[in-house]
Amino acid sequence: MADLPTSTPPGLPGAVLPPMTPPGDSSSEPARPKRQGLTSRLLDKLIPSVLLLSLVLNLYLGFILYSQTQGPRESTYAEGDARQRIVILPIKGLVDEAMYQFMRQALQRLEKELPKAIILRVDSGGGYVGPSDRIWNELSQFKKEHPDIPIIASFASTAASGAYYIAAASDVIVMEPTGLTGSIGVIAQAFTMSGLMSKIGVTPETITSTDSVDKDELNPFRDWTDGDRQLLTGILNNAYEKFVDVVYAGRKQIDHGGQSYGLTREEVAGLATGAVFTAAEAKQNKLVDEIGYLRKAIEIATERAQIATDPRVSIMKASRGLSLSGMLRGSVPEISSPTSQQLRSWLMELSTPELLYRVSVP
Repeated sequence: MADLPTSTPPGLPGAVLPPMTPPGDSSSEPARPKRQGLTSRLLDKLIPSVLLLSLVLNLYLGFILYSQTQGPRESTYAEGDARQRIVILPIKGLVDEAMYQFMRQALQRLEKELPKAIILRVDSGGGYVGPSDRIWNELSQFKKEHPDIPIIASFASTAASGAYYIAAASDVIVMEPTGLTGSIGVIAQAFTMSGLMSKIGVTPETITSTDSVDKDELNPFRDWTDGDRQLLTGILNNAYEKFVDVVYAGRKQIDHGGQSYGLTREEVAGLATGAVFTAAEAKQNKLVDEIGYLRKAIEIATERAQIATDPRVSIMKASRGLSLSGMLRGSVPEISSPTSQQLRSWLMELSTPELLYRVSVP
């Protein structure tokens, strides 16, 4: 290779510049890093995604655990002295197993930090016999263990049948002037399917063991007999007597507004025809004690609890859970064709008589 020319910079005698690198000569360039393999690049992208997903799942599971352990929670309804606390327990919609669980957990939570008074805010047409009775029992036990804590019922638009059954555990009942109440009674409804089976050409066969002579009673796949109706009527009558006993226990001795009054069991039975009453009729029949709104119920609770300052009023609410499938799919439910087992279950549910403490008007 020929010697490369050198030059002397002007003004610097004797200084020699380093030789210039010829084009294409890369011997003096720094080594370039080797390209990463496909697996390495995938791992670089996958690991952060896995860590992020793990974080989201852990947060979700933690929230679910928190919701399950916390149960119902209190939310402020009106500011005031936190040491003088009144708690509203809502009874809204169908009285069913979910409402019973909510009420049971709410009362258990109140046991840990007792309020000065409880208000039952009722807006319900009633529901199933069993849950209505269990909620009434929970309130009655709470009242027995804490006799100094007054329980005031505040009726909204509707407080009938099973909802009135529950409210019978209260000390005083306040009803809004446009509301409806009463409907003290029991009803059962079911479907028989013999006509349907005939139309579609299906003949159901029911076989019982030799000594199970009564096992076929209330069979939905045949026309009911007078014996079936008498059996169900006897069951309804038993639930009716329980209803009358509960209302009588709650209304036989009322002390309110400087007066003492009440209903005899015969008077309760006379009102327990399933009839629905307006606020004025209910007060006249001693089924309620005051006509007024929630504010009036709070005033009565404050007075009976002997609270001298403005109390803090809170309302108990159910904890909100999350659905992982809902997070992944959104709020649109998945629609799928029912299986034969699901159809059988639905038919049996529709044809099984349900005992209801429920009003029969909107």
